[in-house]
This record gives sequence, structure tokens and C-alpha cells, in this order.
Amino acid sequence: KEWFGNVINSKMHLSEIGQIASKMWRDIPDHFPFIGLDAFVVMPDHIHGIIVINRSIKTSIVGALHATPLLLHDTTHLADKTMSSISPKSGSLSVVVRSYKSAVTKHAHKSDTNFSWQPGFYDSIICTAGQLFRIRKYILDNTQSWGEKV
Repeated sequence: KEWFGNVINSKMHLSEIGQIASKMWRDIPDHFPFIGLDAFVVMPDHIHGIIVINRSIKTSIVGALHATPLLLHDTTHLADKTMSSISPKSGSLSVVVRSYKSAVTKHAHKSDTNFSWQPGFYDSIICTAGQLFRIRKYILDNTQSWGEKV
């Protein structure tokens, strides 16, 4: 569903929920000081954005959770330990995105209680300046490739 607005003449016109999504995106660094924001666009039914993680870490903080391991023993201790090990870690990309989507949902429900996101998100690690340039261009040009919808 096109919750966030529509594209007219290659320009995105944000709905009320689209304005919320845009504002909440810009607010991410207020809640996660180690996060920087790069190219971003709200599209009618999704968003694209580059999140820059500005800190050195010892464990991976990117990626959505795709699968969980099976428990070998049916004990509370092992279940708690397993859940702790597979849960998104503080400061991880998953936590940042979950927080963003939750904030948008909370505010969007004030005007439309049916609003919902697709589950999960797609992520990719940008490794080179060339990749960064191409992805920025894709994001910034996205409304121009969106089919005209009336």
C-alpha cells in the first residue's frame, strides 16, 4: 500500500505518514549518536536510505536475523542463553531499524491504525567508493524511475 505518498512528475509528494517517516529518519542520530545518515528517499510504499555506523566494534552489527539455531536441550537456562545470543544486540543495525520502524508506526497509528511495515528489511554492506556512488545515485534518482501513478 502506498502509505507514504505518491510520485507526480518524478517528484515525491509525501502523505502525512510519509512526512512522519521522513522526520523520524532524520531523528535517528538523536537516538543513536554513532549513526550517520547519507542518501535517503521516501517512496510511495517503501524507503531507501544509507546508514553509516561511526564506531569501531568487536562484533558484527549489520544484518537482519534470518534463522535461529535449534535448542539441543529443553531447559530454561539454555533457552535463555540461546535467545540472548540470537537477539539483536544494542547498537546493531537491526536495533536501529527496529527502533525507526517502531517510532514511525507509533506516530502513523494516530492518523491511520491500519498502517504497517513489511516484515524485516534488506541490507547490504557498502565496501567501495564506487558502490557508495552507485547506491547514492540509485536512491536519489529513485522517484524518476517510479512509474507515473494517478
